[in-house]
Amino acid sequence: MSSHNRVSTPYTKNLFASLFTPFPKSFFAPLLSLFTLLLAPSLALLLSVMLFHQAEAQTSPDTTEESVPTTEPAEQTTTSAPGVATKTGAPGAATTTGAPDATTEMDANNPTDEPLAQQLHDKLKSEALNVRIILQSTANYSITEDAFANPNQFGLGPAMVMLRGNLDKQFDYKFMVNFNRPSPVMDVTLGYRIQPNLKLNAGLQKPDMGLDLLPSPAETDFADRARMVNTMTNVRDIGVSLDGQFDAFDLNVGLYNGTGLTGTNDGNFMILAKAGYTFDISPAEQLYVGFNATLNTTTSEPVGNTGYISDRDRLTYGFYAKWALDTWFGAAEFMQTRFDNVSLGNERDSITSFYATAGYHLTDTADLLVRWDHLSFDLESNRGSDLVILGWNQQLSSLMSFQTNLLADFRGDSDEFGLVGVFQFYFK
Repeated sequence: MSSHNRVSTPYTKNLFASLFTPFPKSFFAPLLSLFTLLLAPSLALLLSVMLFHQAEAQTSPDTTEESVPTTEPAEQTTTSAPGVATKTGAPGAATTTGAPDATTEMDANNPTDEPLAQQLHDKLKSEALNVRIILQSTANYSITEDAFANPNQFGLGPAMVMLRGNLDKQFDYKFMVNFNRPSPVMDVTLGYRIQPNLKLNAGLQKPDMGLDLLPSPAETDFADRARMVNTMTNVRDIGVSLDGQFDAFDLNVGLYNGTGLTGTNDGNFMILAKAGYTFDISPAEQLYVGFNATLNTTTSEPVGNTGYISDRDRLTYGFYAKWALDTWFGAAEFMQTRFDNVSLGNERDSITSFYATAGYHLTDTADLLVRWDHLSFDLESNRGSDLVILGWNQQLSSLMSFQTNLLADFRGDSDEFGLVGVFQFYFK
């Protein structure tokens, strides 16, 4: 979601051999416990929802509840990529930075056979005020003894509320908080649409630095983003950006503090440039390709979550592709950052990562996915690994879904295995 400049590692040969090695008998006891703890309740919930809808269809009157027309501002994102299936399991449509418009009927996220979802939509959606809510409950289970994947615990994912809307004279706004963070404010963005295909944004926002960074946590293919995101990027930063959409071509340029959510600045900035293009190969097939680069001139900048400090002039660049065809979809992305590593004697260092994702729409509400995620460090090669993820995304209703990931992290002498589950409410 890439150019594989390193297609194997000394231990990659053991990847598939490890998968087919017979497990000891003691391996199945914790798996049975996990099934009871995590998967069984999810399947029971799915069965209950199906039975409920069946009973409702048999007992409900023929008349349908009349819905109140509402309006909703169009989603304005920084890419025009054809959407790969999200947690809803449905293929996404291409998004653009075109002029705001409004819909007068309930969107596909809230079908009319769910009257309570319709009520929520009617109360919280308008062109001037559009409310979005994300709530996640998580569960982690470590199959191996070395406590992989935040071992054996329940947790909370994002608890987000976003307010956004269009205003008079081509202005708009966005404000988002995540109550499951020490510093809850995530987005404070003011926008002005210069032309129908050109928009200026100012404030705290996501820099357009790659494919897997941009989707909301409710719309990522897997429970966690690709590791390159937290390793190499500032997920949020304060600055100004200019988004443009010209038919199949899109671009983004920006100037940011380069210090993430801290809000501080030493008088130096991070410069960003990104460009992408959508190819309509056929009515049922799209291919999106893009390239992005940043130069962060900030002194003593933390490098993601690595614990490293960059002296200044940190260069980060990457390219990616996303493809969708009927029931199949895929993505690949490459990213590398180069910097003077203050933490390691000011030596010139680099971090490289790439991933490839393939998915299949099993049904209208279910997706099966697989991802290979590679991460390597130049000066500390023992920190790298290859992460393989098998995923199942299931939509239970227009607002509720769950996601299960089986993870295998291959580090040569310390392979680790774990399971992650996410139960989600997403009102968009």
